[in-house]
Amino acid sequence: MARAASTARHVTTSIGATALQTQFDAEPVTRHHYIRPVENVVVPISRHLQLVELTERTCKWPNGDPLSEDFNFCGNEAAETGPYCKYHARVAFQPAAERRRNR
Repeated sequence: MARAASTARHVTTSIGATALQTQFDAEPVTRHHYIRPVENVVVPISRHLQLVELTERTCKWPNGDPLSEDFNFCGNEAAETGPYCKYHARVAFQPAAERRRNR
């Protein structure tokens, strides 16, 4: 029996753990971010309060991993308008325009 002419099949081989490696030509991306100067930022010293020690007037900003034994809350005096002290309120509640700029 005569066999039909076989066509050559090209098989690529990978060396090492490259099966999931992404193949692309990357170009450096230049981003021009304006970094706003920081004005007199004072980071408060945490009082390291436990959950049962919090009141309506204490900052409820969590510090650390909730599953670890040294987990605590800021505990400084909270503002009248929310659950956090002045510093943590600025971190938690950023103006919408500033969030859009950072993206």
